[in-house]
Amino acid sequence: MCKSLVGSAGQLLFSFEDRIQSQQPNAELSQPLPQDERSRRVMILLAIASVLATFPVWLATYPPMVDLPQHMAQVAILRNLRDPAFRFAGLFEVNWFTPYLLGYMAVYVLTPVVGIVAASKVVISVALAGLPMATGLLMKEVGGDSYWALLTIPTMYGFTYEWGFLNFLIAVPVGLFFLLLVIRTTRKPILRSCILLGLFAVLLFFCHALICIFLGFIACVYMLVEIGNVKKTILTTMPMASVVPLAVAWYLRTKSHPATQDAILWDLGWLHSAGSDSLGGRLTGFFPRLLGLQGDVICFAVGTVLFALSLLGGARPTRRMVLWMPFVTCLCVLLFCPTSAFGTDFIYQRFVVFALPFFLLGASRAGGVRPAWRAVVVFVIIGWMALLAARTLRYDTDARGFTNILSGMEPNQRVLSLMFVPLTESIPAPVFLHYPAWYSATKKGIVDVSFALCYPELVVYEPSKLPRAQLGFELSPETFEWAKLNGSDYRYFVVRAPANLGFQLFRGAPCGVSLAARSQDWWLYEKDPHCSPATTF
Repeated sequence: MCKSLVGSAGQLLFSFEDRIQSQQPNAELSQPLPQDERSRRVMILLAIASVLATFPVWLATYPPMVDLPQHMAQVAILRNLRDPAFRFAGLFEVNWFTPYLLGYMAVYVLTPVVGIVAASKVVISVALAGLPMATGLLMKEVGGDSYWALLTIPTMYGFTYEWGFLNFLIAVPVGLFFLLLVIRTTRKPILRSCILLGLFAVLLFFCHALICIFLGFIACVYMLVEIGNVKKTILTTMPMASVVPLAVAWYLRTKSHPATQDAILWDLGWLHSAGSDSLGGRLTGFFPRLLGLQGDVICFAVGTVLFALSLLGGARPTRRMVLWMPFVTCLCVLLFCPTSAFGTDFIYQRFVVFALPFFLLGASRAGGVRPAWRAVVVFVIIGWMALLAARTLRYDTDARGFTNILSGMEPNQRVLSLMFVPLTESIPAPVFLHYPAWYSATKKGIVDVSFALCYPELVVYEPSKLPRAQLGFELSPETFEWAKLNGSDYRYFVVRAPANLGFQLFRGAPCGVSLAARSQDWWLYEKDPHCSPATTF
């Protein structure tokens, strides 16, 4: 099935490329397409390729994204709070002042129409396809050749995707469109465009605060350099500054919350990282994080090719240094920004997704595309999509056991997740770390450990009703103790382990816990409902 899908996509891309390079109808054979017509066809090609490239999202029952189940649980709990039959409504409160609002609301709106799983896939697909499309429009705006934006397609499924940073993923194309508006406004700073820029900045904040800060800095520097006058720059950026009081208010409110008072951490290992999940140090992990692979020869070869192809194929670096500024800023973030802050991990690592788009912004001044290199670009993309498809199907085979046990779980129950084996061989990220949260997303229950413990999230636990399973427990399920975590609160225990750990986990428990189902490495244990019933909320 994968081969036929990839083959069909390849034929479609090749046929459309031939049309791009063909001449106009009824024109002289020696007359090439006008530049505007060629640019239009390139953008259509880019749109088709970008949409086709999202098919790996749809191959698996649940996308292989670490945090995605928790994000979908957030949306589901928000919906369930309106349902009188939801047993756990009294545990939660809604935090509307969150910079993750746009992504959650997009899934929230689509869920009644297509269901929460399909809604998540639609939103993810739009965000992924938006990366090359926004890159192409940016390049077109500054006189670059949008064709080379095709090279960003393999990077759609890098570190940010694998870790399931849903809101950051959505904010990436929004941020690129914001930069596009900045460039246009700088060229022609009329009142309407300046006001629109201010509204866009607020929208970007409610996508993701980190990207709002990142793109806001780039926007201010770009405008200052291009306008060349401090006073005029201030006047032009004044509407955009409307986001500053909003961001400051959120910062002060979040900083004072007990759940976000973790220390700011810098892992400055250039060649090695303190954690294997980072896929390498700040330098050696660049290509692995860009592509979502372990750092081997193939990874570094493909990464190098993606940066070199445009220059080899006929593009020329621009002499406008301001267009290199976003790329330099991105490199500075990757080299010097914190690893974690405010309870948010993997801060600098996720910004690698901007590296190739910003490189192409400066390095792909229109210079024509050599025909032989067009074929190389298409083969690289198709080959990478085939690799992703195969990897996704292998992951889905390992995940099938969870789908099997999920079907036998009653809705509206409380579940404890114990992932002793969060990894799968095909993907470097621990994609099963939060996987049982899909129960919360699809069956109107709750699963601990929950992102509702994280204050910046949309739905959070009431301060007086926090569960005993706190953040960090998901990384060390071997520390489980019935009394310590109040095991009587849970109806189900979902375990992923190579062997039956029931006797070891529940030995001495005051309530009987039996093995209710097993599929592959997935084990479902159920507490005797007649013994010490779970707390009533």
